[in-house]
Amino acid sequence: GSKAKVYHPYVLLKTYEVLCDIEVINVTDDDGNTDIRDLLKKTYMSNDADSPSWLSLADEVKGTEYAVKKLAINNTQLFSKPALEDQEGKQTRLIEIETIPFLIATQISEDKIRLLNGDSISLPIKEFDIREARIIHENIIRVHAWPFEKVKKESVLSFYLKGPHYLALLNTNNQLEIEGLRSNMTIAWNETLGVIQTYDKGNNDESCD
Repeated sequence: GSKAKVYHPYVLLKTYEVLCDIEVINVTDDDGNTDIRDLLKKTYMSNDADSPSWLSLADEVKGTEYAVKKLAINNTQLFSKPALEDQEGKQTRLIEIETIPFLIATQISEDKIRLLNGDSISLPIKEFDIREARIIHENIIRVHAWPFEKVKKESVLSFYLKGPHYLALLNTNNQLEIEGLRSNMTIAWNETLGVIQTYDKGNNDESCD
């Protein structure tokens, strides 16, 4: 399900196994003792009782942990690193969930776009302007791409943003309007939390990001 977009399937399976027979979890007692650390340890611990398919998933987790450590070491060796492809986010972090640039406008009209920080971009864009280019890139937020599968991945700002991106309009209720968004998905902007994506699964709303 949607949880597997955030947590590895092995971790979800082990979490279910560890918690299914537990009725009470001691978060902390008067002496500061807690069950949490032990539960977390069990969640990531493979054992002989695991099926071959589970053990295969456990190997994937170990492989990812090794890759994270290796990437961290390589990133400290600046002078031995090969040149990277000119693509934002390439080899900078290990992440399986695709992210995409996201911009929020408070006003979109025929002659200008006013972005979230209050700066404006004149329309139509006919030639390169370094000031406007900086404004656009200062306003970029990276969000998970999967909720926006049916959304057009370009905008009037494509002159400056050559790759896929999204442009949303902030309305008076702090909701973000974006054409093509899934009918069961709502997006809002919060000054403290940032972009809030809510996925309606039916009876319950579940925050996705």
